Amino acid sequence: MELATQWDAVTEAEIAPWYWNQLAADRARLASIASVREGRESAPVSAGLLPPEYDAASQATLFDAEVLRGVLETVTCLALPQDVFARPGMWERVEAATTDPLPFPGPSRQQLLALLA
Repeated sequence: MELATQWDAVTEAEIAPWYWNQLAADRARLASIASVREGRESAPVSAGLLPPEYDAASQATLFDAEVLRGVLETVTCLALPQDVFARPGMWERVEAATTDPLPFPGPSRQQLLALLA
């Protein structure tokens, strides 16, 4: 019983944060895909499932190498996103590097439907 209890405690402390982060990211991505598929003008920013800095950081990686390294740490499972964005100055770097949303490369949904008609 002691082994099972300790196993559960370590799993909750070490593994569960990765699981819950991935679940939130998957749900946010599916909501974004559904938004585009349904023809809504703009996809929801992480559908309220992820902190807003996650979306901003993905754009900031194009302009700030330190943000890119932090995001790569999360993608390669070396650090939790919560830990990366809690680092001193990281969120300020994301804010400084974030600009207006980048245009989607290619035709809009309406343009594509017009081309197919």
